[in-house]
Amino acid sequence: MSSVAPANPLEMLAYNISLLINNDQIVYVGTGLPMVGALLAKKTHAPDITMVYESGGQDPLEGDMPWSVGCPFTFRKSPMSMEMAVSFGQCALGYVDIAFQGGAQIDMYGNVNTSVIGAYGEA
Repeated sequence: MSSVAPANPLEMLAYNISLLINNDQIVYVGTGLPMVGALLAKKTHAPDITMVYESGGQDPLEGDMPWSVGCPFTFRKSPMSMEMAVSFGQCALGYVDIAFQGGAQIDMYGNVNTSVIGAYGEA
């Protein structure tokens, strides 16, 4: 009998994200499971990926697990850091190979809200 517990659905999702990442890719990373999946890929089979965090951190040195894309660990000795809008621009202009966003707020059409939770006028 194995003493290892089976993976829960969130762990499986992070694992599957990691499998979609190939070495030497530029990976756009959002908060939550996308971070976990990308970091798992970097530590296992894709050590040479360049991580572009949603908040603007560009390929920081490895350190502790960030608690969000706004965590200082996502900027740790980064060769470059940008504003969030520029980071999204990199993605929109095709400067990344693959992107993963968390689902903090998604409407019925699949639009992801990455700037305000709730109604914009109430922020």
